[in-house]
Amino acid sequence: SSKIRVLIITMGGNRQAVLKEMFASPSMINHFHVEFSPGIPSRELRSRAGLMTHGYKVGIIPEAEYKAFQTIGRHEKDQAKSFDCLKEVPVAKGRRGAETDVEQHYCVELWRKSKGINRDRSVLACTFAHLIAMRRCVDEKFDVILEDNVRSIKNLGGNGAGLNGDEDATETGSNSNFCECAKRIRDTIMASSNESGDQKCDLRYFGWLGSVKNLTWVIETHAKRTTNSNQS
Repeated sequence: SSKIRVLIITMGGNRQAVLKEMFASPSMINHFHVEFSPGIPSRELRSRAGLMTHGYKVGIIPEAEYKAFQTIGRHEKDQAKSFDCLKEVPVAKGRRGAETDVEQHYCVELWRKSKGINRDRSVLACTFAHLIAMRRCVDEKFDVILEDNVRSIKNLGGNGAGLNGDEDATETGSNSNFCECAKRIRDTIMASSNESGDQKCDLRYFGWLGSVKNLTWVIETHAKRTTNSNQS
């Protein structure tokens, strides 16, 4: 079968290096085609220029507003009067929000509201990075998006092709054509595909949230409590 096309969101550095090494291992390389989508440092959203640039990449800044903003000099973009360049640009219609919000240009509203998010700016940066990856995933027909905290088992007496724990690495021989995590992803793709229905699954995410034993404990302990509280 063809390789699974994987798009990984990462800030680069050591995490990306580890993932490159992981997917280049003999047990993985024959099953996965991997590309990376860059993360966004929160500090890049502190300036008007940075917020406008990344907002446009995400697709939330109207084309006309972004083009007008690009006509001013680099040093002018972070000055108080930088949005004067929008005077000749019509305000986009059909937006949701309070009357005081929708009467101004969207990039002005975005900038004013973003100034007060403080520590949540890292959340906004992460959201932007994921939206960019999601668009690319759909446009370029990737099979799955991975976060850069995903890891496989590394060569524990087998081909190191498990997903979450020692119990996954049951195969033997590093050159085996069998890869447990590839099998699991293909099973997920098959299970989530609904070609005959009206809706099709466009995006699939895999993230590392702990060992199988820990996740089982969370489900069996806290899910039962939630169910019991709902029934009482």
